[in-house]
Formats: sequence, structure tokens, C-alpha cells
Amino acid sequence: MMSPKANILCLLEILRRFSDEAHILSMEDIQKRMLSEYGMSIDRRAVYSNLAVLCDFGYDISMYADNKKGYFLREREFEPSEIHLLADAVYSSSFIPERATYDLIKKLQKTQSDYFARRIKSMTFVRPDAKTANKEIFYNIEVLDDAISKGAQVSFNYLRYDLDKKLVLRRDTEYVVSPYAIVWTNEKYYLIGYYEKYSGISHFRIDKIKNIQILSEKAKPQDKDFSPYEYAKTAIYMYGSGAQRIELLCDMCILDDVIDRFGKDIDIKPFGENRFKARIFASPGGVRFWALQYLQFCEVAAPAELRDEISGIIKQGIAKYC
Repeated sequence: MMSPKANILCLLEILRRFSDEAHILSMEDIQKRMLSEYGMSIDRRAVYSNLAVLCDFGYDISMYADNKKGYFLREREFEPSEIHLLADAVYSSSFIPERATYDLIKKLQKTQSDYFARRIKSMTFVRPDAKTANKEIFYNIEVLDDAISKGAQVSFNYLRYDLDKKLVLRRDTEYVVSPYAIVWTNEKYYLIGYYEKYSGISHFRIDKIKNIQILSEKAKPQDKDFSPYEYAKTAIYMYGSGAQRIELLCDMCILDDVIDRFGKDIDIKPFGENRFKARIFASPGGVRFWALQYLQFCEVAAPAELRDEISGIIKQGIAKYC
């Protein structure tokens, strides 16, 4: 049996779990829940007193005087729509392991009533095959945050998939990186930093990092004009670097796709009937991959080198299928 001193906490938990706008608790409901959940017998005056204390402390509780029905917790850490958004993001994030996905969802559910939590559980589905097998993702993020704040280098092993679809070491040697930022792009988390081996900026999937350690060596300072976020924005699909001005000729039917991929700050102008010209600043390697995906609706007009490269790839593809 709970100590009587805990009755205010038990009352708050009952309001959190068993009340919402569609499930209003009467005084009798509260007393029954206190007894069944915590073995506590509490009189009406104690309930009124504890409700008043909770309201004074900032909890938004709808009282009988407000609704003429009973009591419920009106405001929570998250709105139901926010929980839907966050839960969907967690479920669809492939970098979060399956077990961690369920644990995170449970934490989100605990901010809502049991009734709403059951709705969330029944409306979502996890594809285990779409989740990373690397369980170190959250640890990696914590270590990288710590290293960035300390201005220290990190070392780690980097993983790749083999033909059995298992993550294995890309190579035996360690990667030594000066970490600058953690960014979210293309539905993945990336580390952006200075890679000692190539003496330049590189990026690494955080869900493919293993055995990470903070080193005693100081990180190489960032160039003043370097922006990790601009780097992530221009290194489409994280293939290569060296962003360039690129000109695309596209059908109007993919205008939304172009803006979604390259952002609203690109230059767009009409080009003939039902077409437009887009000037972007991006990695040629990434744009090449993107343009091949949209081959039916898009062509690269410039630079000529990229256009010729795509033309060569198309010819090779035709030879394979003809």
C-alpha cells in the first residue's frame, strides 16, 4: 500500500492515465481508481485539496465547476496531433533500431491517457526489415554531442552491408574525424566533419558508426565560412562534394518534387509550354542520381560535362535492355 503522503502523486497519475476530454472522471471514479490502482482510500475533502494544489502548481485540470460532469487533465506535454506526428516520425525512421522504436513510442504514450495510447498503438506498424541492426545509434549521438561541445576528435569503425544484408566493417582501420555537426537529411542522421585521411570535409551515416570513442586530440577548427548545414543541403544524397551551379529543364508535373528536393531558394523560370528552368547549387553526383530517377520529366541542361555523363549512363542502360 502506498504511503498517504503519496496520494497527490497517485491522483495526478490517475488523471494522466484515465482522464481526457472524452473520459471525464467523477469524484466516485477517482476514489475507486485510487483504491484499485494504489490501495488508497481517500475522502472527498482530500481529493478536493489535492486537486487545488495541482492547479496551483500549474496543472490544467478541468473541474466540475467548469464542465458540470467531473474532472480531467486538460493540457499535457504534447497535443494528440503532436504525438501522432512524433510517433509516425519514430516509426518511419530507419536509423532507429526496432527495440528502441518501441521504447520511444512507449515514452510518448505515457504523456497521454491510456485510451489515446491504445489508439496510437493500434494505428502504427513497424517494418523490422526497414530498421537498422546497429543498436549503438543513441550512444553514438551522445558521444558526438559531447565531442563537439569539447572540441575533440573522435575515432570509430564504419559499417557497410554485405550480400547477406548484414552490417560488417567497411575496413579494419579506424576513422579519425573532427566532428562539426550532426544533421538530418534524406531521412537519415549524418555526422559532418573533417576527415584526417583525406584532409577534407566528409560525412558519415551515424547509424553505420560503431565503437566510437572521444580522443584526447583537439578537433581541427572549422573554417569561418564553412556551414555544415549548407554542405548537407548541397551534397544531395550525400554522394561526393564540390557543389556546382546546375541548370535543369523540367516538366511542370515535377515542380513540387524539385522544390521539395532542392529548396525554395532556387531560381525557377517558365520555359516554353508546361516546362520550367531551374538553376540549383548542388553536388553533381547527387543531381546525376536524382535526374536519372526523373528521366522521363527532367533533363540536365548544364554543365555540359554532367549532361554528357548522364547521356553515357543512359546509353549503357539502353545497351543492357536491348
